[in-house]
Amino acid sequence: MRPAIGSVLLNVNTVTSAFFPPEVLSTWIGLRWEQENPPVNEQNDLIGFRVTFSGDGANPKTRVILTFTPTDANGAPGQITSVYNHMRNKYHLLRFNPSTCCLNMGTVTDPKWYPADNLRIVAGQIFKKQLSENLGSQMIKIAQNEPENNKRLILRGALLSLGIPATTGSFSQFGLSINHEFEEVVPRYLRQSTLFAETGNSISSLNIILLNTGNNVSQDEVRKFAQDLSRKIGDYGVTFTGPENISNATFSRNGVSFCTRLNAALAILSSNNGGRNPRLLLVVVPDKDIRTYANIKWWGDCVAGFPTICITRGVLTKGKEVNHRFQSDIEVISNIRSASTNLKINFKLGGISHFLNDGASQRIFWAGAKANTMIVGADVSHAGKGRDATCPSMAGVVATCDQLCSTYFASARLQENNTERTQSIADLADMVGERLDKYGRVNNSLPEHILFYRDSVSESQYGMVVNDEISLIKAGCRAAGARGGKGDNWCPEITLIVVGKRHHTRFFPRLAKNDDFNNNLPSGLVIDSWVGTPNHFSFYFQSHDSALGAARSAHYIVIINESDYTPESIQETTNTICFTGSRAFKALSVCTSAKYADVLCDRMRCYMKPALDDDFAATSPNDLNFYRSNVNIWNTLGQNSTNPWHRDLNDLMFYL
Repeated sequence: MRPAIGSVLLNVNTVTSAFFPPEVLSTWIGLRWEQENPPVNEQNDLIGFRVTFSGDGANPKTRVILTFTPTDANGAPGQITSVYNHMRNKYHLLRFNPSTCCLNMGTVTDPKWYPADNLRIVAGQIFKKQLSENLGSQMIKIAQNEPENNKRLILRGALLSLGIPATTGSFSQFGLSINHEFEEVVPRYLRQSTLFAETGNSISSLNIILLNTGNNVSQDEVRKFAQDLSRKIGDYGVTFTGPENISNATFSRNGVSFCTRLNAALAILSSNNGGRNPRLLLVVVPDKDIRTYANIKWWGDCVAGFPTICITRGVLTKGKEVNHRFQSDIEVISNIRSASTNLKINFKLGGISHFLNDGASQRIFWAGAKANTMIVGADVSHAGKGRDATCPSMAGVVATCDQLCSTYFASARLQENNTERTQSIADLADMVGERLDKYGRVNNSLPEHILFYRDSVSESQYGMVVNDEISLIKAGCRAAGARGGKGDNWCPEITLIVVGKRHHTRFFPRLAKNDDFNNNLPSGLVIDSWVGTPNHFSFYFQSHDSALGAARSAHYIVIINESDYTPESIQETTNTICFTGSRAFKALSVCTSAKYADVLCDRMRCYMKPALDDDFAATSPNDLNFYRSNVNIWNTLGQNSTNPWHRDLNDLMFYL
């Protein structure tokens, strides 16, 4: 149920997720880990898991897993009896495996141990971790429901699934009536911005590290790809003045060993480049393994100090043979995926690939916002449910520093794990002050306005934003003002907008049309009446065309508006900001500042991967200072910088 303008709405949508199968637990453990007991560092995935016990008969009680035993059902010497013997003596009709693992489904003080081979997973439990590459790609295909299919599913099955009968007379005594059709709203459409290409960068050579695996590409194939890329990338404003520079590294899933091998490969590249480290590095990886990607990003960002781009083996080998000679398909270089690579190379070198134009050959400055505006995005990411409660949350802030509004530099902090129920950013004042300092150095003056897009805030937390975070933002402004010669009370005018992405509101065309948008509404859609937030001005905005699945509009809620934007101007400005993304020549699905803050938090998760995967010993003093000072995740070079990455990356959008 959602409050609306003058009404209450029932918000229903279809969702897709991966679920655990209703399988015998020991069988599922064997299929996943190929052993009787889950690895210690992955047992948290099953804490809180709901199962039933075969010995309970026809109507088994649902039980919750608390802990695992380090021994199998046979137990250990010195025990009065083993779980295996106890179960055999009590449940004569059941068969038990003495080598299966046992699980505590009682309490810490009163444990009750059950063997996994007679526990069955309760149906309907969502798998909350990130899926592997092959399963993830299958899930994406399954989730791509066309809008018309979604409409049918909701209209035919939603109310019954929610327990609401077809006759709803019982609701009338509460003053409610339920409409069995969708609400109709009146849309508006904003014009798409015009983009013009910008000049790019020159770099001495394309530096590549090829990870050697059992099924690897050759250096000749990599060299051919590099030559094709060097020719094509000129269309994006980047020029390589010298030949490609390629080195090999032996692949390892061990983070420390992998870092050592990458350092050795880098030494060869630097030697070939006159002793200078590359400004940018491409790494050819065997697949899309998350741990490999995280290790490379941590090494490049925090150890080596230059941007990296990962290229999978499939991109290189997607070609054909002509006269028994491998020839990289030039169409692969020209398609969207390779265009993204070219754009990444440009902006990771500090270049600007395109700028906004008003249609009359005039540049749009400040992304359509008021003059002298710093545009900010902020987000916070948490370790996730089932993780160690001491594992910190990760907060990030990105901000523009010039009138082109194409470059967002970053600040990031670790903070106490405040769970997903409390999304507050503890060090917001410090990070905002850091971004203002950068703005002041670039422009020789501080901004007159701040347009702040805050990501990952639920409706129940708007008060937290008003009471806590706006005060922190202003504290950061006062501190930056004092450093910048503006005095202790300086503060620009602040407009703060919460960006909602994980909502279930969808908009469908009244009549289906067979067009290029898969029966979705076209980009530029604005809905600011009837379904908005009653106590704040808000609007839904679909900035992009969606050819796959059902389009999802972002929800923008204006919390504070000191810059006195009109509703139309804030919508137009948000639309323009969506086109300032550096990774594509089209609008992002959510405004660039909020999207970049979200991407920055994803990069922080790469650095924190060992902690998130429970690689740290349980006996470590895992408080916030432990994580902040740990050289394997946050304080890599012992530089005690406020940000975890190498100082050489402070003025680059390396995190994209």
